[in-house]
Amino acid sequence: MALDAALDRIGRALATPRGFIAFLTAYIVLQFALRGYLLPCASGDDVVQLDLSTSLEWGYGTRNPPLYTWLVIGAQQVFGATMQSVAAVKFAAMFLMYLFLYLAARRVLGEGPLAMLAALSPLAVKLVAWDSVTNYSHTVLATAMYAATFYALLRIDADGRPVSYAVFGLFLGLGLLSKYTFALFALALLAAALTDRELRGHLLNAKASISAVIALAIVSPYLLSMLDGSDSVTALTRDVFAISDGQDRLGAALRGLDKFASGYLNFLFPLALLLPLGFATAFRPLSGATPPDRWMRILGLSFIIMTVVYLAIILGSGATQFRKHYILVFILLPIYFFARAKAAGFAAGAPARFTGVLLIVALLGLSAVTAKYTLEPGRCMRVSVFTPGAGHPQRMSAIM
Repeated sequence: MALDAALDRIGRALATPRGFIAFLTAYIVLQFALRGYLLPCASGDDVVQLDLSTSLEWGYGTRNPPLYTWLVIGAQQVFGATMQSVAAVKFAAMFLMYLFLYLAARRVLGEGPLAMLAALSPLAVKLVAWDSVTNYSHTVLATAMYAATFYALLRIDADGRPVSYAVFGLFLGLGLLSKYTFALFALALLAAALTDRELRGHLLNAKASISAVIALAIVSPYLLSMLDGSDSVTALTRDVFAISDGQDRLGAALRGLDKFASGYLNFLFPLALLLPLGFATAFRPLSGATPPDRWMRILGLSFIIMTVVYLAIILGSGATQFRKHYILVFILLPIYFFARAKAAGFAAGAPARFTGVLLIVALLGLSAVTAKYTLEPGRCMRVSVFTPGAGHPQRMSAIM
């Protein structure tokens, strides 16, 4: 009973904007400090970013859009050309991801604890709480843009003011400059939104041109810089999805589907195993319950569209490779789930107990990355170490 009461108090505190921001800030600052100052070696993405950030360009080839590198260059004005500048961008983006998930969830689910749980659920998603923390760069920024764009769409639905359209256009443009998978997310979300009568009225009016103009203004310089690299874009697509001519189409499809399923399972683990502990009713059909929320329907349709497109690419192109972090376009899934939980009903103590579960998972994650950062330099056969050079860090390979 005492534990339940304590968890209830903690859950209520975290469900407030002030409590949520305080917890999120502490978590992200600690992650940044651990990554930026405890681990002396760099991942492959970190190495690439420090190499690219020696100059400010419209684009850095076709592998990824340039926004992340631009932000690293900006962070270097504070931290210098060091690992801390790369870590600062990553964890600032992660902060924004959780923040916009929370802001969006409050609009969909209300101001109770469900919004907080939906926003913090990625703490129990391996692709976010481990892979994104230890490896990814552009993917983390794109995931923040997914959440921010959805929040901006909710603002348009709520007030329809020109400033809301401007914010939506801003995040559309920045999202397109963060990672190519953002285009799939945005198109699927807009297609799903257009099936809603109210949103259709907001998106097919004169004010929507504000969003379009701002998004195009942001992304056009990069797109123009890519015009001379159309062959490179085709080659990149074939490389990313491992498409080759003359291969066995059935065998390729099976390998591609296996990679897709593996990525989706990585996204669900271990969150999908934990949610039934307090919200098992959300997994059941909602027949007989209250009608589904319109945003739950829109999100569900967007997930279906993204899944169909991914499967079409795999089956139609002969792709044998699907990188698991492409699945992070489904980052809004916790909001959808807790909308189902709200419609289906749940036990009074479920939010408090699940808050405790998420806090334990967060603590375990912090402990795990601390152990990794402490032990990895001693057990890695080869790591990348950065030492201050003349104006920019010099990279050297060190046998450890």
